[in-house]
Order: sequence, then structure tokens, then C-alpha cells
Amino acid sequence: MKNGKIILAIFLVLCTSWVSALAIDLQHEDYLLGQGLPYGELLGRLEDALNMTSNRKEKSEICWRMSRIAMLAGDELDKKDKEGRRQWFDKGADYAMLGLEYDPQQYRNYMWHSANIGRRGQTGSIFDQAATVKPILADVSAIIDKLGILDYSEPWQTLAEVYYQHPAKSTEQAVSFARMALATVPEGEVRLPTYLLLAEILRKRGWTVTERIQNLQEMKKEFESAHKTNIEKYAYYEGSPEVEIDTAITDRQEAKQLLIEAKKLYMKANNRASANEQALVQIEKYLNKWK
Repeated sequence: MKNGKIILAIFLVLCTSWVSALAIDLQHEDYLLGQGLPYGELLGRLEDALNMTSNRKEKSEICWRMSRIAMLAGDELDKKDKEGRRQWFDKGADYAMLGLEYDPQQYRNYMWHSANIGRRGQTGSIFDQAATVKPILADVSAIIDKLGILDYSEPWQTLAEVYYQHPAKSTEQAVSFARMALATVPEGEVRLPTYLLLAEILRKRGWTVTERIQNLQEMKKEFESAHKTNIEKYAYYEGSPEVEIDTAITDRQEAKQLLIEAKKLYMKANNRASANEQALVQIEKYLNKWK
């Protein structure tokens, strides 16, 4: 009888684990997000799944996805609705912090925490925005330097945005970070915002053909030299042998080529996510405006 109880207990544990693992298909949820399923519906599904599982790693996986959806939901509100946006971004940051409590190694929680606090700062004054730079860079550094994750596009894009927008940062390094962001987008996925960001930074930098040739040689030396951190090294990624750059054209010519390529890829892809749709509108404007 005692052995029977033990076997039953083991069976119940196995059943519980099995139900937890099958409670939700997270990859399918990612797919539904890409197909434009309403954020409220997606968030509700994930909240239910979070309550159904006791597995801490699985909870952490669910949390960063909830954080991502909260940020996207806040982005979708009218920019005049600052309070509504703040509520979503605060919720998104909280989800990410909860995810890190469940699993400190789940780097995507760092990423979406930084994304939400960055958006939160944008709803305030220029001083509010400046105050978010340090915690954002701390989150990104945790991913790239502390955990050594280099093949994840989002933190590189965040670095590119910070270095592009912050007056004390370098536009040249912003280009390298944006190139790294584009190089690490998962195979088969089209992210128009990443193309758009790189094009905008190149347009602002505006190197001529001669400047591209000369400066890229210097960046190659810098990339190959010793660096204390991955971020310091990849600030010169444009000089990496992995990067193929056409030195027969200017920065601005490459910027327009990138937008043309992005639009073509988008038309072939089956991804109508809100972020892509919004980026496409801006791409169309630039293509009609840029010479």
C-alpha cells in the first residue's frame, strides 16, 4: 500500500509537469503576435499560463513575453495619452523584473525591462529621457557583457538608438551597433524598424565615398585591438571582416538602398506586426523624400 502511494505521488508529479509543459505553446504565441492578434487577448492568454505553471524558468519565459506585449500596447496608444502609455510601460517593466526573479539568466527580461523604462522616459521631459540612459545601458550590458549573449538583435538595436539619440554618444558607433542589430535578426524574420534605424543613422552620419574608405580602415584596426568588454569591441563592428560594405557608394546612398531592400522583403514576408506596419509608413515617406 505504501509503495502504491509512492507510485501514485510520482505519477501525479509527472502529470503536473506534463500539463505545465503543454499549458501553452510559447512559440505559437510569438507567431500570433506576428500575425497581429490583439494585445489584450495575447496578454490574457499569457497571464493564464503564468498562473498555471509552477516551473520558474517557464514563468520567466512567459514574463518577458508579457513585458514585450505591454510595451507594444503602450506604443499603440495616442502619444497624447501619456498617462495611459505610462501605465502600460510600468506594467511591462514590472513583468520583466518578475521574470528576472524567476530566472536571472533569462536575458530577454533585461531587454524588455530596458525597452519599457526607455518608453516610459519618452513620455516625460528631456530630463526624464536622459535619466533612463544609465539603467538602459546597465540592462544591455548585463546581456552582452555579463551573460555574453552576442546573437540577440534587440540589445544591439537599443545601443544603436541610445548612441544615435544621445548628444554625448557617437553616431559612428551607433552605425556599428545598428549593423550588428540587423546581422543578428533571426533568419527568415523581417524587422523593418531595424532597417529603418540603420538607414536613419547612416543618413545622419553622411560619409562620402572617400570618408567611408578611410574611416573603415581605422575601424578595422579598432575592432581587432584588445577591448575590456564586448560593447567596447562591437562599437567598431563596422570594421569587422564579417561586414561587407560597399565603399563605392556614400552613406546616404546605402541608406536608401536599405529602405528599398526592406520594403521588398516586407512584401514577400508574411508578417504584418504593428511595428512593421508603422515602420513601413515612415519608409515610404523617406523613399519619396530622399534623393
